[in-house]
Amino acid sequence: MIGEGFEDAFPPTGWELQSQSPWTWEQDSSNPHTGAYLASVEYDEDLNDQNEWLVTPEFNLSEGTLSFWSFGSIYWCRDTYDNCDLNIWLVVDEIGGSDDIFLQKADDDWTTNWEWAETVIDLSSHLPGGMVRIGFQYVGNDGAQVGLDDVVLDGLEGGDIPWLSEDPTAGVVPAGESVEVIIGYDATGLVIGDYLATLRIKNAPAPNLDLPVTLHVVDEIPVFYRYLPLILR
Repeated sequence: MIGEGFEDAFPPTGWELQSQSPWTWEQDSSNPHTGAYLASVEYDEDLNDQNEWLVTPEFNLSEGTLSFWSFGSIYWCRDTYDNCDLNIWLVVDEIGGSDDIFLQKADDDWTTNWEWAETVIDLSSHLPGGMVRIGFQYVGNDGAQVGLDDVVLDGLEGGDIPWLSEDPTAGVVPAGESVEVIIGYDATGLVIGDYLATLRIKNAPAPNLDLPVTLHVVDEIPVFYRYLPLILR
């Protein structure tokens, strides 16, 4: 799904860069893990707080594994001082929102200063259901350079949920009015247990609406539909 070595345009097509400091993510040729380039952040020499994001395109993941290589200073970022971190997030909607999911610090995998180390994260247990992006966040004050290379995302996209249906699936709602949407549950062929999903309402140009959905299968029964009205305003 992603195999990015930062060899071409920067940021890569579909990626987003969000910076707070003049010293932010950039394409760098000084010490790539493979190829000719890497992505790196230099520390801000004027001691401004840095909060620098490099974020992948959006995916509707049902399962996935993220791997990447990074380096930094264990002296400045982890062991002696705690002046910088490379944080890894699942970004939901806007970057840095309260619904983003923290995965880990890449710092934890570094063994020495500015030597490449691999990080592998199984995303499956962290996925909220619905669309997510992978966010690489550098935070620091009087920190040190951090490098990132060879980002790989292997996984499966969820797409439609087979036990959930909507009618209608698209429409226009004038301001101040409402329309009824029928949400259907179908437990055919499902074993007993709980099934979780997120129903995303694309609400352009306003922000999308994400509604958590739970199907609780309590017994083996014939085909069963339960319809619930959903009012959109």
